[in-house]
Amino acid sequence: MNGPHIKLAPSEAVISEWIKSFMPAHDLYFIDERLLSRLDHSPGMLLIPREEFSQHPTYRDISVANSYTYWTVDPVATHVVHAPSGWIASLPDALRSDVLTFQATVGRGLVFRLTDDESRRE
Repeated sequence: MNGPHIKLAPSEAVISEWIKSFMPAHDLYFIDERLLSRLDHSPGMLLIPREEFSQHPTYRDISVANSYTYWTVDPVATHVVHAPSGWIASLPDALRSDVLTFQATVGRGLVFRLTDDESRRE
């Protein structure tokens, strides 16, 4: 077929809707007792024991489970932080780095590559 070719490109509004459908509206962070003791409770944040989290129907939704790949998370993570989007940015630098590093360590989904500064922290 040698007919005219039509170029299609999604609008910014369509791309925004796609992002909303692929990214959960909240953030989940898996933590251990050490991190739990360092966190202050902030507005909109829930601290959930891992067993309770695993049984709660809200977190059994396939789209959320696929985003965070819960089934791969190491059992050393004893709690889950359910936080509003952007909560992690409100943490002090050292604590934020430790929480993010822990996500990579325990195998949680949606983990981005660590920066050089974060990977050197102990």
